[in-house]
This record gives sequence, C-alpha cells and structure tokens, in this order.
Amino acid sequence: MKTIGLVILLFVSMSALGTTLCDIDEDGDVDRIDISYILDARNTLALPGDPRDTDGNGIINVNDARQCVLLCTNARCLVLP
Repeated sequence: MKTIGLVILLFVSMSALGTTLCDIDEDGDVDRIDISYILDARNTLALPGDPRDTDGNGIINVNDARQCVLLCTNARCLVLP
C-alpha cells in the first residue's frame, strides 16, 4: 500500500510539471517500451526530474521499473498499435 501511495504522489507531482510519470517515450501511454527504457538505464545516475527515476533517489534501478509496471496503460503492459 505504501508503494502505491508513493506512485500516486509522484504521478500527481510529475503531471503538475507537465511530465507523465513512466511515459518515457512520451507517446501517451505506459507500456513495455517505457519499462525497457528504464531497465536499459538500470543502475545509472539520474538527474533531478528524470521520469525514469520514479522514486527520486537519484539512481535508476529495478524499483523504478516495478513502480511503473503498476501504472501500465494496458494489461500485461502490452504495446498496442
């Protein structure tokens, strides 16, 4: 429950900045492509405001991807045409 609350808080905060949390490719949805961008950057440093760093700890890691999976637009994070 704590993680879901954090994701919702981050989503609201990022939306206010004009950035949708976890929509890395900015195509209007959260899907496997976005998750793969996060995983590709795993264990790297993140600049403030980086949408791949969902927990804001300055490091892009697997926890960021896990939080984004909760926000997937489609079931199983499928990519739809």
